[in-house]
Amino acid sequence: MNKVVNIKVPLRVAFNNYLLLTRPFNKLTDREASVLALLLYYNETYKPNFKLDKDRWDKVFHYDTKLKIREELGIEDYTLQNVLTGLRKKKAVINNVIPQHFIPEFDDQGRFRLIYNFQIDG
Repeated sequence: MNKVVNIKVPLRVAFNNYLLLTRPFNKLTDREASVLALLLYYNETYKPNFKLDKDRWDKVFHYDTKLKIREELGIEDYTLQNVLTGLRKKKAVINNVIPQHFIPEFDDQGRFRLIYNFQIDG
């Protein structure tokens, strides 16, 4: 039997929710999840402006974007740098790119699905 819950949220909140729901697998701290969610948000909002992924990722990890993240989260530069180091150690950021398995894929209607299949053993 499938249980389906539809949740309507703004894009910015969707990334926070996604990382919260995948926390058992991604093992991110609250602060790491907050920063990664904003990086994912900016990646998504910059997509229409960049044809090349490399250019978009350069913009996502640019000083100006990091400054926006610091202001939104109310954190100092050293704190953001420490969080980014933690994300790199956890392989959530590799060479200033977020690996595909951390990025939810949206359909044409702006939705993404997260499906858990539980197989009961015994």
